[in-house]
Amino acid sequence: MNRYWSRLYNKAYKISKAHSRRGLYEGLGDSIDRYVDAGNDKCLNVGSGGVIAETIAKAGCQPVSLDIDEDRSPDVVGSVMDMHMFPDNEFDVIFLMEVLEHVKNPFLAADEIFRILRPGGILIGSTPFILGIHDAPYDYYRFTKYGLEHIFEDFQQEMLNSRNDGFAAASVIPLRRLALAKNDERKYEVLRFPLVLLASWFTRLAALNCPDPTATTGYLFVFRKPKL
Repeated sequence: MNRYWSRLYNKAYKISKAHSRRGLYEGLGDSIDRYVDAGNDKCLNVGSGGVIAETIAKAGCQPVSLDIDEDRSPDVVGSVMDMHMFPDNEFDVIFLMEVLEHVKNPFLAADEIFRILRPGGILIGSTPFILGIHDAPYDYYRFTKYGLEHIFEDFQQEMLNSRNDGFAAASVIPLRRLALAKNDERKYEVLRFPLVLLASWFTRLAALNCPDPTATTGYLFVFRKPKL
């Protein structure tokens, strides 16, 4: 692809990602406002960079960042499954946004998060449900709300909400085809993108009078470590 098509592809990709994360950033900001003392709480963000990190920073939080990929320039390079570099009861708040589906052993991650959270500490997280494969081959799982409750069963549930409904999820799948396109396929994906975008709008219109609660593009959750 030449530069012109690359620019068009990048714009279409950003639009498709915004649709797949509809409600995510607003929900994150609201959760911070409700559960986090941004000026005083010691926070950890599992994951580094991107709009999520920008949203956390805009809310006034200055978390330590942890990421398994050193190219993302985190404060600490490491896995959420093994956070031995942090002592017990170290953080007031942990952010786990759009990460859990990429973790090989989510139960081990939950145990580590529980360990390093202070009693009464908060976990704010999100994960996709109906969404195409992304960041292959490191995309391992999709969780229902009941699966999330099971994984974090040692925590107290504060909030576990769908980000949208099944019609919204159905509209996102063809849009996110851009994320899977190989270089030689991207021009075709860009050409068909306006039609796919238009079809997604009609699909979402179906939810106005008859929303589908059985599916969603993903969940936003807040769990609390019980106080001693």
